[in-house]
Amino acid sequence: MVFTQVTVMGLGPMGRSLTGALLKKGHSVTLWNRSPGKSDELISLGGVLAPTVAEAASASSLIVICVLNYDAVRSIVEQSGDTLRGNESGRNVHVS
Repeated sequence: MVFTQVTVMGLGPMGRSLTGALLKKGHSVTLWNRSPGKSDELISLGGVLAPTVAEAASASSLIVICVLNYDAVRSIVEQSGDTLRGNESGRNVHVS
């Protein structure tokens, strides 16, 4: 089985559940969240906290964004610099 490096941005209920499931299956997961504190349990399970959106986006070719609305998604994309912009990034970005 190939274990994928995944980045999860947004650690609300959906993001935390998804990250926990990925970690339990052996995937490497980089985490980012706007507000601190939601990552502590996931770090104890093996998740790696990225200090910035750009660093989180650069960590993986598969990125899952779990936030509440379009404005939050737009903010993340803007903070990523060129990392999430354009098709030439080679990254798969999924928004939930």
